Amino acid sequence: MSGPSRAIWKRTRWSVVALIVTALTACGSDPNASLLSGLASDPKTAPVTGYQEASAFSPLGHSVAGLADGRVRVTATGSPTTPIARLQKIALARASEYGSAERRKFFQASAPVPSIRCGERQHTERGVTKKLPARGYNVVEIDVTYSDTASDPTFVVTKATAAQLKAELLADQVAPDAAAAAAVVAQCGA
Repeated sequence: MSGPSRAIWKRTRWSVVALIVTALTACGSDPNASLLSGLASDPKTAPVTGYQEASAFSPLGHSVAGLADGRVRVTATGSPTTPIARLQKIALARASEYGSAERRKFFQASAPVPSIRCGERQHTERGVTKKLPARGYNVVEIDVTYSDTASDPTFVVTKATAAQLKAELLADQVAPDAAAAAAVVAQCGA
């Protein structure tokens, strides 16, 4: 490479490095948004999950998936110490925020369905694969229907509910739930 193409390559390479460093620094500044949040080696000491989007790097947080009948399923995944009540609030906050973003005035949520999910892990070092203890998560799922009219009293306003629940989630000081962590360890192993 020579001339202009070499200069472009250098700028692009440093831009990518700067972007990665910025992303990792931003994630590390808030323990609830960390890539490794809730992934402590001891599930009983994992931090409580905050209001954040789940990603390929960390399953902790909320996600939305469309269902065939036009409804959506909102899933809130938390560390082993995250109380189920907090995950329910995260799921409802995301459901209302999603509806507001889609310009839907009302939503109706099904009863929350709590569960525990275990994920198998393995580590390969120098060609040798070792099985690690499973990592477990508390999970709450709700199915949500949106509407532009409140056809019955179970429908709630999306925009106001989103603002209220997100403010509550930010203000809440939630202690780790030892019983929830014990249930995850019992089902998934230590």
